[in-house]
Amino acid sequence: MRLVVLLSPGRFPGLRRSSRNRSQRGRRSEPGLTCPISTARSPRRPASARSCPYEAVFQNDDPVMIMLGAERHLVVDYGTLSFGGAVGYWNVAGKTLIGPGVRGNDSTELTVIPMMLQATYKLDVIQDIVPVVPVLRAGLDYYYWRVLDGEGEVASFAPGEKAEGGTWGWHYTYGVHILLDYFAPEMAADFDRDAGVNNSYVTIEVQQSDITDFGSSKAFRLGGEVLFFGLGLDI
Repeated sequence: MRLVVLLSPGRFPGLRRSSRNRSQRGRRSEPGLTCPISTARSPRRPASARSCPYEAVFQNDDPVMIMLGAERHLVVDYGTLSFGGAVGYWNVAGKTLIGPGVRGNDSTELTVIPMMLQATYKLDVIQDIVPVVPVLRAGLDYYYWRVLDGEGEVASFAPGEKAEGGTWGWHYTYGVHILLDYFAPEMAADFDRDAGVNNSYVTIEVQQSDITDFGSSKAFRLGGEVLFFGLGLDI
């Protein structure tokens, strides 16, 4: 199983861990768990049919997004095919508008929590020789979002229309995972023995997403291109 932590590794109980011979630098994944942890400086700027001009309110601020995911390996014979999910957190603060393009003194805050179901393919059949593993992902997304006013309450787009909700969409991802075991086999062997981590990777991924309720003109729109850096663990 692969745990992709775009910040901190997780441990999943009840999963079988297998021992390995560290005479090989890295071991092909058996059916198990992958945990990815990632961070991104993310251009997830909303564009909405409602009045919420991102550039004017948040001054083009691009805070870091944190993502944590887990994937179950399904096929490992011709590369690794996995299925799993991920959840993230993204928050940006700004100032409310008192007129067109005129910022006031009251604070406002936008929070986005992306949730994803995704399939992943890793071409890891020769990672013992070449420790750079191409990765492809695709999946379905749901983004919960909320805008707070200066008093910490949910703001309103209009009377009776709260600035809180969710938007559906999809994404695809491409990138590479660099097998760390290749460069430090003794350390990797200790990590395997002490923590049950079979393989460790530095992950570099580019994600393209379209979070618009599948093209709805009334959606609170998010998404775009994001560059992720993180850590992936096979456990």
